[in-house]
Amino acid sequence: MPLRNSCRRTFPHDQNSKCIKFDRIHVRYYDQTLGDNPSTSYGPPLSLDWNYRVGESQLVDDYETKRGERRTATEMMMSSMHRRTILTEDCGTSHRELKAALRSSNGLRSPQLVQKVRGLVGRRNR
Repeated sequence: MPLRNSCRRTFPHDQNSKCIKFDRIHVRYYDQTLGDNPSTSYGPPLSLDWNYRVGESQLVDDYETKRGERRTATEMMMSSMHRRTILTEDCGTSHRELKAALRSSNGLRSPQLVQKVRGLVGRRNR
């Protein structure tokens, strides 16, 4: 059953029924920038910028038919070297900016890691 038409086939349209219909997908291509996310385990964090370019627009059913297999979480992870290359070569981030971001994210990350380690040690001692 096509996604965009599933609503009509599942629920009768009367005054009391509520329905959501998705018709088109509008793609945006966002620039990337040096981020501040402390959950990056090693290396500089990479974030989406506010700037974007408008991409193609297509029907939901067409997109779902053509999109291919979904990637796993592991497949979506980037190595620290790959992030560093994107930031320096594609985004024009200086090495000084990378070092500052690393210091900042390491400072934010440290208390969280300490708390996590304490939790693990506490479980072992029980």
